Amino acid sequence: MAPRSPKSQHEASSKRLREMDEDRISNLPDSVISHIFSFLPTKTAVCTSVLSKTWEHKWTLTPTLVFESLFLWDRDTRDFTRFISRTLLLHNSSIKIKHLFIEMDYEKDPYLDSCLNLWLQFVRTRDVEELSLQFADAIFQDCPWSIFDDGPEGYLLPQCLYTHPSIKRLTTNYCIVGPSRVVSWPSLKSLSLRLAVVSEDTLQKILLGSCSLEFLMLEHCEFRFDRLDICSASLKDLVIHSVLEPKTGDKFDVLQISAPNLLYLEISGHYYQRKFQLLDVSSLVEAWFDFDLFVDDGNFDYSVEEYVKKKTQERRENLKVYSSMLRELLEKVAHVEELTLGHWCIMVSFLHPIP
Repeated sequence: MAPRSPKSQHEASSKRLREMDEDRISNLPDSVISHIFSFLPTKTAVCTSVLSKTWEHKWTLTPTLVFESLFLWDRDTRDFTRFISRTLLLHNSSIKIKHLFIEMDYEKDPYLDSCLNLWLQFVRTRDVEELSLQFADAIFQDCPWSIFDDGPEGYLLPQCLYTHPSIKRLTTNYCIVGPSRVVSWPSLKSLSLRLAVVSEDTLQKILLGSCSLEFLMLEHCEFRFDRLDICSASLKDLVIHSVLEPKTGDKFDVLQISAPNLLYLEISGHYYQRKFQLLDVSSLVEAWFDFDLFVDDGNFDYSVEEYVKKKTQERRENLKVYSSMLRELLEKVAHVEELTLGHWCIMVSFLHPIP
């Protein structure tokens, strides 16, 4: 093969240099760029607007908006809320929003509540499919069992959200859930409520208005009922994690669960004085019991072994109650294909054997 001439070598080198100088990212289709933006925090995506005239409005094509703030409620948080409001206002109205994620510290404040109400109007008018409202509360970190002692706190979800036909996935943390009228969530498939007061009326409205709901998680919630009836034909997965309740209630309060169409049930986390009783779970295929229940002092920092180390009469009686409850739970799920028991359940069964 004959060697290339100096002219052809120069042309090849020039071509490589032109290719290196070429802005290939800017030449990507808008659909690809918006997909890349969906993996970035929205603040980062917005910053690309300063790159050039071409990039000034590229970020408005993203179908995913993620707003995260680690600041406490102060002037910085107000700046953060203004940034969110401005971003939602400038976002391309022809683009369907798939996911809106907001994480920030929450404190009762008229300005913040007005901003949140406007943002959820945006959710309603732009057919947002996945909404995540993650609000932090310092009280929960210090004393989780008394967070609702003075009544429900947190952000009050506006009524417009309860008639959102496009929403498929909703996750809230430290929000007041209380629809005053009917709920209409025909597309909702997954609902996760954390740090919320849940009444029987609220839960029944949600179940009646969510004909497609498949997954329900109640985490660190306070229940205002002692019987959970789920007749929904669509709901298949139920997760109950760490029910919050004040220490002034009756010892060994019982939560009865009747859900004949459930396929998966998980009871996990810490409980102070709450027993569980399964009534009808005849369709259950998988059960997951990974919880611990201490009554006399509500201390969850020690293991079961440490709990029973001081073999007081009260603790002996508690173990009998725990063992009896576990026996009843296991009898009700004897037909499942897969059963998982956490450390506490296994230890209680070992220390006070189930007949």
